[in-house]
Amino acid sequence: NSVNSDPKVSLVLHIGDIHSGSQPCTGAGLNPIPAGAIPNWNQGVFDIFGQFKDPFVYTPGDNEWTDCHKTKEFNSGAPLNELAAVRGLFFPNPGQTLGFRKKRVLTQAEHFSRVHPSDAQFVENVMWEESRVVFVTVNMPGSNNDGLVWTKPFTDETARTREAAQRTLADIRWLQAAFAKAEEDDAKAVLIGLQADMFDLAA
Repeated sequence: NSVNSDPKVSLVLHIGDIHSGSQPCTGAGLNPIPAGAIPNWNQGVFDIFGQFKDPFVYTPGDNEWTDCHKTKEFNSGAPLNELAAVRGLFFPNPGQTLGFRKKRVLTQAEHFSRVHPSDAQFVENVMWEESRVVFVTVNMPGSNNDGLVWTKPFTDETARTREAAQRTLADIRWLQAAFAKAEEDDAKAVLIGLQADMFDLAA
């Protein structure tokens, strides 16, 4: 309500972690759902995001998918299942923000390199330009960008390393596209929205 009542706010950008690092995930796609999971948590957050009157841009953080395997999150979710659930819920209309007054944005799901068609899965990577500034988000979460081994019963190094490598390369291509657009439009700046600490390799 305080954000909605601020006349200086015209867009909200949320860079991930829709719950704490010691709170369970949803248990998406698991049968049975882990005892500690909170299946409806993401839906509750999604409903809150929808109450913002201005366009609302969200990029996922580690707590809602990368770290769901961890003991401190009660081993409550399989990372790739949780990521798929986040994409399905928070990005229902590619190229359109959340919030009451929605905004059209470029999304990698629609503007991907034809040489790399698998980049189309990254619906969460978006870009827009405003006031001669290019804004770009990339799904680059904490826990060292999904660089930490998943714990049992979700250990799958082949899947984890493939996911991290594929997404990182797609992120880099999306950033390159953002800077190319900034140069083409003679933008004054590029603002990058991401969740990971880029400067702490142990994060």
